[in-house]
Amino acid sequence: MINNRYYVKSLEEDFHTKTLKNKRKVNFQSIHDILKTKKIKPNTKSFGCERRLSTTIIHKNYLKSYRSQGIIFQTSEKPDCILPFDLVLLSKADKIIVHY
Repeated sequence: MINNRYYVKSLEEDFHTKTLKNKRKVNFQSIHDILKTKKIKPNTKSFGCERRLSTTIIHKNYLKSYRSQGIIFQTSEKPDCILPFDLVLLSKADKIIVHY
């Protein structure tokens, strides 16, 4: 159980999470749905992994998010993937394949 940990789920400019459908990026979950249901659905699918919830942990040494908009939340459940940076940016791949 995690106590007193805060996370950020970044959102696109239109305040939605996105996923790929037929090779097109489409709305997956809106900020309104997140607030209404109090659940963030796993939308990230990349690096051969199953769909997962990727978040950033808020820490005194890193107070940023992947995008300029998002939702800050606290949970007793550990998100599937917590990174204070984007793994894709660390790679040297010319053609990066990422599925949202």
